[in-house]
Amino acid sequence: MTDENTTTNSGAGIGLEDILYVLFRRKWMILSFMVVGLLGAGVVFMVNKPIYQSEAKLLLRYVQESRSVASVDSQITAPDVSGDALINSELEILSSLDLATQVAEIIGPEKIQGTSGTDTNATKAAVTIQRGLHVDVPRKSSIIRLMFTHG
Repeated sequence: MTDENTTTNSGAGIGLEDILYVLFRRKWMILSFMVVGLLGAGVVFMVNKPIYQSEAKLLLRYVQESRSVASVDSQITAPDVSGDALINSELEILSSLDLATQVAEIIGPEKIQGTSGTDTNATKAAVTIQRGLHVDVPRKSSIIRLMFTHG
């Protein structure tokens, strides 16, 4: 005999009871993976320092001047057509250790190195500035792009 009052849900899919059963059945495995993930995220957060980046663009304008209109000794030096010699000399000045040392002395070596007391050295700070400074010139332009990255 068959009972006509009973119904079967063989193709109903996953219900709330099934989800709760799996969650409570595997609760220790789920909690252990969650704890391992949180610990891993904490270690990565503590080990990796954020890197800060600053960018600037400089437009180079060269003005030609003469002493007077009627002067015979007027010294006008015209750059080459593309201005590469002038831009390259500016690149060398911007990436020099002398300029980095002056910047380190003005800002303060302790701020750049992140240390305080007698361990600060302007030369070490200047080397840090020089390593973090990237000077770039886009092709056929009179703009110098400066990018400084530091932790």
